[in-house]
Amino acid sequence: MIAPEGRIVAAILAAGRSSRTGSQHKLLAQDALGRAMISRTVEQVVASNADAVRLFVATDGDSVVASALSGLRPHPAQFSIGTVPDAAEGMAASVRASVAFAHDQGAAGLLICLGDMPLVQSELMDALITAFRRSRADAIVPVHEGRRGNPTLWASSQFDTLSRLEGDTGGRAILDALAADSDSRRLFRIVGDASVLTDFDTSERLTAFARLT
Repeated sequence: MIAPEGRIVAAILAAGRSSRTGSQHKLLAQDALGRAMISRTVEQVVASNADAVRLFVATDGDSVVASALSGLRPHPAQFSIGTVPDAAEGMAASVRASVAFAHDQGAAGLLICLGDMPLVQSELMDALITAFRRSRADAIVPVHEGRRGNPTLWASSQFDTLSRLEGDTGGRAILDALAADSDSRRLFRIVGDASVLTDFDTSERLTAFARLT
């Protein structure tokens, strides 16, 4: 059931194993000021206009949680932490957990954010939320130089489809289908900056992250 006020919740996916960065967990990597990547990401999502924010980690993700909380003083009332018991399956498990969270919240929309994209600012997330409230599209995506980026805001009309995802996959195929639909209003695009395409998921990218202030 959708709340009358059109509640929007945000999920931060941080349950991955960082397989592409070797022994170093990418979300714990520090910038030039000594701040963990996940801390920067969480700070921006919490600063957005999302009504509730949940960080999703693997069952052994205590270090990720500790790093995330280090940048949140005081602890925001709308922020919580959830675990993904089947995180080893891949991204789909975290997406399903996010949808369950949105269902529990009676949300009209779910903003899915990636933990390794710390440069996305709360203003961009708010622009997605505003576009969702105005367009009532099935999904809202930021686009930079013709390429779709992240985060994506999903309407509750897509929750069942998202909850059926399996394996190490996100919502790209669903977005492709919405984009191909003859009803152009199903997928709404807003202009984003380079941050919506910028992640830090390789050793080389972590070197670049370490130089950020």
